[in-house]
Amino acid sequence: MSKLPLSNSTNFPLAGATFGSRTQSQIFADKNYVFLGFKPGFPLQASELNEIQENFQAQQTLMSELIYNWTGNGVSGPAWQGATPIKPELLDRTTTAGSSVTVILNPGWLYVKKDNFIGGLGVWVYNPSTYTFTATLETNRTHGIAVKIQEINTTTDSTLADNSGGPRNIYGMNTEGANRIKVVLNAGVYASDSAPPSDHIYLPIFKTIPTSTATLQNTEVYTINNYKVI
Repeated sequence: MSKLPLSNSTNFPLAGATFGSRTQSQIFADKNYVFLGFKPGFPLQASELNEIQENFQAQQTLMSELIYNWTGNGVSGPAWQGATPIKPELLDRTTTAGSSVTVILNPGWLYVKKDNFIGGLGVWVYNPSTYTFTATLETNRTHGIAVKIQEINTTTDSTLADNSGGPRNIYGMNTEGANRIKVVLNAGVYASDSAPPSDHIYLPIFKTIPTSTATLQNTEVYTINNYKVI
């Protein structure tokens, strides 16, 4: 049985008026702010220091759940170069008919890691959407999604302004602090032979391996690390 991921019933310890961390509200709004970008000359908010702590622990918690959920499936290990669902059950092979097979990626947490994306650093993002892939009989073809990076400031998200509620006579009201680096999921589905938009990076999730050239009924669907999709 898969371990449950973070849910919106979680009460993060540094949320609320006392410490002001925004991590809980950001995670459950699917904002996918993976980094805080501190800028020279701008003030540091105490709440942002608290967000760093909670962001780190949230990422660590999700990673432990990923390892737990994929252990014992006879695979080489989770977190491949691409997008890894937090549990195998997020992928569902639904139908096989004619010349194609349908694979569903359900909403949930994805671990995103690619050499040419944000320095090759792995980060967790929440996918709120259902992606439907149509895989064909082509050999050695991978399928996945596309992502890009967006920089967010207080103009884009006003909740990032100083939330201390105290005197701000030195800097003025609603002082701008750190920017956020956001991972943006593209709405489309892509394959290794279909390029995403030029400002996006392709992240493979699964592959099809035909065992017969005669019929797709014999085509097998695997994740990138060779876990067979049922």
